[in-house]
Amino acid sequence: LNASVAGIFVSNNGRVMINRSTISGHSQVGVAAAGALAAIQVNISNTTISDNGLGVGNLVGTITIRLSNNDISFNTTAIQGATQSHINNRLQGNESIGTAPTAIGATTNPTGLQ
Repeated sequence: LNASVAGIFVSNNGRVMINRSTISGHSQVGVAAAGALAAIQVNISNTTISDNGLGVGNLVGTITIRLSNNDISFNTTAIQGATQSHINNRLQGNESIGTAPTAIGATTNPTGLQ
């Protein structure tokens, strides 16, 4: 994909860890995961995702996206599709939040941190 269109695109059987990064200025999507052939896992932590059409996108397939301590701001839509969160992300200044993340953890450990 053209870098001005998408920042990071993860496809079939991808396993990606994004940490301490800035993903900004992409017309369509900052971080996208899509692939119907094999499961994908994406962990994003301590990262700024801003000024994109879509900040984080779970687009199609068996995908797990985990979010921890990120700033997702000033995108047209912050998140599309299912994501999991350690409930310490900041989503602000987006035109739309989109799909709210599901909290990682249980009643005894609501943040899922260990």
